[in-house]
Amino acid sequence: MKKPSLKGSLETVPSRDIYLNIKQLEKGVYNLIIVDEHKIVKKIHVEKK
Repeated sequence: MKKPSLKGSLETVPSRDIYLNIKQLEKGVYNLIIVDEHKIVKKIHVEKK
């Protein structure tokens, strides 16, 4: 069974730093995709062992 894609949105961010805490994620490979105005700015692959 394929897990659904999770998407979210943020209100105005109070600073210029964005933190992603992967402690609660299960082990595996994740794709972080940064989008601006419907265009992909950066794709990052993160692996939790």
